[in-house]
Amino acid sequence: MSRSRDRNRSGKRPETGQEATMRLRDFPRVAGRAIERASDRLRRSERHSGSGLAPLDLLAQAEGQLHALLLAEGITPRAVYRPGEVCQLLRIRPTTLRQFCELAEHPAVKNADPRDLDAFLVGCHHRISHPALVEWLVRNQKFQREG
Repeated sequence: MSRSRDRNRSGKRPETGQEATMRLRDFPRVAGRAIERASDRLRRSERHSGSGLAPLDLLAQAEGQLHALLLAEGITPRAVYRPGEVCQLLRIRPTTLRQFCELAEHPAVKNADPRDLDAFLVGCHHRISHPALVEWLVRNQKFQREG
């Protein structure tokens, strides 16, 4: 087999099953730290708004929702998701996702739009982190939006 066949389009060699298993094994530790940071941000934001549920209850509920969506769609839990995967999870069009990403403002802005989805750019492509999706689900619970 030639060297060019051993590598995919991005120039990296294909991931073996053992490497994928190792990456999945590290996911709880990485996600745990991200969830702690997200819960700290939610606690700070909950001080300013009077929500009925405790922030950790909302966070746990959103994390469970995201995990269920990932399982239902057959997407492996990761630290960062591509736009196509997020569109598949949320059942939205790529244009809608792009609009949500463009709504995101600097973290210091108060009373930001609840629909904004925190993302970062890799080249000209958006990438959405797992904690950003969890936070988006927390902010966009129906009972919170209507209250």
